[in-house]
Amino acid sequence: MIEISISQSLNNQTNQTNQTGPDLIVTDIWFIAQSNQTNGTTNVTNVTFAAGIKNVGNVIADADGLMRHRFLVAPQNLIANVFTGDIFPGQTVTVSMAFALNPIQLNTVTVTADFDNEIPETNENNNQLSEQFLI
Repeated sequence: MIEISISQSLNNQTNQTNQTGPDLIVTDIWFIAQSNQTNGTTNVTNVTFAAGIKNVGNVIADADGLMRHRFLVAPQNLIANVFTGDIFPGQTVTVSMAFALNPIQLNTVTVTADFDNEIPETNENNNQLSEQFLI
């Protein structure tokens, strides 16, 4: 079994304004992978992707129940939804999801915070982050 952990940093900048309200961003994406090997051949890699979702606004992101965030892994087009409750100003929550991937290929992981746009935010155009990983 091989275990790999790599962390990616936030590459996008957010435009802060003096508006009042919540503003959710995806701060980073990282993964931990475990490969299953038989006779020296890697068969499947079990990967847990995680992401930080932060409220950079000045008002609570009130989910009024649950807020859906989405992981999309390409080129396999794997989709997973994870849910959180309220996110307070300045708070970062970590969401994660496990996938079984074919080994040794380039994967693009896109995480979208508040996928259903349930939270009225000061900036609705900064809810997504994509990173590429060779797994």
